[in-house]
Amino acid sequence: MRNFKDNKFSKKSAGRPFNKSSRFGRDEVEMHKAICDKCGNPCKVPFKPSNNKPVYCSSCFQKGETDSYNPRKSFSPKSTEVSRKDFEELNSKLDHILEILEGEQL
Repeated sequence: MRNFKDNKFSKKSAGRPFNKSSRFGRDEVEMHKAICDKCGNPCKVPFKPSNNKPVYCSSCFQKGETDSYNPRKSFSPKSTEVSRKDFEELNSKLDHILEILEGEQL
């Protein structure tokens, strides 16, 4: 009779070693020194800071104490009051231009 304790899955998982700390095969992320744009404390970030984007330490970022660089877009419908007003003004101006042009043709 076959020994079921020695099966092909007992020592390995799908041909790859399972290690929780391996971050799914990724190398450790290089951390870069930076200064938090909100509180001014030194911090380390997993990207190379550039001058055109703000950098926040983990505590300011978690607290939400960040300036809105790229605010999340709302998917709610936008108010159309402003566009109606603009449309009415534009329509009025076009009517005025047409009146002037019709007067020149006579």
